[in-house]
Amino acid sequence: MLLLKNYIEGVDIVVLEEHSYAVAQELSCVPVKEGQKFQQAGNIEKAEENYKHATDVTSKKWKTDALYSLGVLFYNNGADVLRKATPLASSNKEKYASEKAKADAAFKKAVDYLGEAVTLSPNRTEIKQMQDQVKAMIK
Repeated sequence: MLLLKNYIEGVDIVVLEEHSYAVAQELSCVPVKEGQKFQQAGNIEKAEENYKHATDVTSKKWKTDALYSLGVLFYNNGADVLRKATPLASSNKEKYASEKAKADAAFKKAVDYLGEAVTLSPNRTEIKQMQDQVKAMIK
């Protein structure tokens, strides 16, 4: 028996028949897709929440996708913080240093999530490439 959580409705879904595995796998992708919607809308907190829910699924593919998405989410967040802080580098060094530390913290989270995704699916080279790109941002 498979037990999945429908995180959108907050309802437990029990799939009793083994031939329903395909249905269960399809439901596994719901939190990832919802996370993508929230990320595109700029709602970072809700995107993170949905991606984290997706890491609870049994599907290796969707769990990997969720971890990758979390990595990209935090990378983009760090890059945005750093982009906004760059003009302060020469005019307000303390503020820049503070913002750079926030960006670095986001980059470190991204590296951790991407590392988990690489461990889960080592053959997905795009994940390792993204992890290397994020590591280069941390100085």
